[in-house]
Amino acid sequence: MSFLSPEAENESHLLNVIVSLQGQELECDVNRNKSRNISEYKQIDAKINLQLSENHNALKQIPEVYSNVLEKIKFAQGKIRSCKEKIDRCKTSLQCQREDLKRLYLDSVTNGQILDLLARIDKVREVSGILDNYIKHK
Repeated sequence: MSFLSPEAENESHLLNVIVSLQGQELECDVNRNKSRNISEYKQIDAKINLQLSENHNALKQIPEVYSNVLEKIKFAQGKIRSCKEKIDRCKTSLQCQREDLKRLYLDSVTNGQILDLLARIDKVREVSGILDNYIKHK
């Protein structure tokens, strides 16, 4: 016993048929997509395997090359540290020499002034001798 009219039952039955057909279509699409994806996956996997086999030797050398490069980098860093230390020592030495040069320059200026004073003293001594000569000759 159905509470629906015969037309409504037909419509309901028709809707059920449509939904089941759509489900079958969706299932067919899913199966097609699945098979297509599987075949694409197999093709890509084959290409990757081919690339790996062609480049196997190069891929095996990567860790060795990497370790060599890393070793060279560490060696270069050691050289750079050594150069930096040498430059710092030179800079310190130059700074000391600069201070020595300043001191020597100031000493030379002072000595120059002393020489000028000694020269003036000599002139003053000579003047007294010259005056004595003038006085004697007069």
